[in-house]
Amino acid sequence: MLNTQHVYAFWIILFEDITILDYNLQSLGYILNNVSGIDVNQANPMGGWTALHEVFSQNEGHVNFNDAAHEDKEVAKSNCTKVTDLLIAHGAKPLKAKDGSTPLMCLTFNGFSTSYCNRVIERYYRFEADYYGVDPEIYKRELYKLRANGFKEVPSDTLLGFFGCMMMIPKANAIDEFWRNVELSKKPVLENTSLLKMSTGN
Repeated sequence: MLNTQHVYAFWIILFEDITILDYNLQSLGYILNNVSGIDVNQANPMGGWTALHEVFSQNEGHVNFNDAAHEDKEVAKSNCTKVTDLLIAHGAKPLKAKDGSTPLMCLTFNGFSTSYCNRVIERYYRFEADYYGVDPEIYKRELYKLRANGFKEVPSDTLLGFFGCMMMIPKANAIDEFWRNVELSKKPVLENTSLLKMSTGN
């Protein structure tokens, strides 16, 4: 049976530091597996972020300035990755937030480990591309372009900002340009399909 306490617990867990607290992962799994009626695609009324947006924004890996290989910590072992897979298994979709950003774009909100984040993209870009009906390789190309050129650094709006830590936010119109490019990539396919139908008389 669903009640407000279950919904509250679901969101509180997502806003906790799931990157290091295993019991949060276990609690989230218990709620999703045993409580019916939880809407994993519910959007925050402020910015439109879903649970997937929140989890991807936390999935930043580790930085080790003395050992670059250690920085590429195995993505599959990350609690954020485990939560992502759990949410997807329970019907989470890569919906757009109010600014047009998908969950995978929220990886860019942290600037800690580019190589780690790229490995996360490799794991999930097909999930988003398939949902939006886009050629996966084109979708991945546009994601990497967005990561490289579509964001700017600003002081963190959390306590970390006091220590000089930065966060990444989209540049004006960068996400709109991403979707324009993605939609343009669909047109040749649609045109070829129409020509094929005309030539066959179907």
